[in-house]
Amino acid sequence: RAMGLAAAGVMGIKPGERDDRVVGMDVAQPKAEVFLISDLGLGKRTPVKDFPTQGRYGLALQGYRDLLHRFPAADLADNAQYGAGECFFAQVAFDSAAVEYAKVPASYPKGDRVPAAMYKLSLCQDRLGRAGEAHKTLEDLVKLYPNASESQLARDRLGAPKR
Repeated sequence: RAMGLAAAGVMGIKPGERDDRVVGMDVAQPKAEVFLISDLGLGKRTPVKDFPTQGRYGLALQGYRDLLHRFPAADLADNAQYGAGECFFAQVAFDSAAVEYAKVPASYPKGDRVPAAMYKLSLCQDRLGRAGEAHKTLEDLVKLYPNASESQLARDRLGAPKR
């Protein structure tokens, strides 16, 4: 939507109002920055930490599932699937989160979110009392993606030597 020079940032967008539309999406990492560009070409770079968490997980989940239904082969589909898992994880619904995270490597094996999804899947499995499954998921993560940052986290949890 149009923003003037005095804009201080965007708290959130409710797609469907006026001419609002989502033109891109990703699951942001904590130290990332978001670069917002208006239809007038004005831009603003904002650290992700400056965006308040609203706790609208149901709405986010609906958006992720809609994207996956409409564009299952989109480049960002693995990110949407991972985001669905994050919605449940944030609500401490580890059983549902595990189901969503497991879909990332199963449906998008070449996606860039696979290592993160496998790591979060192991956390869910652990919290659900399935330590053996969690251990196996971490071992698979290290074996399949040895250079991923999540693999180092997995090694730490497994008690393996650091690389």
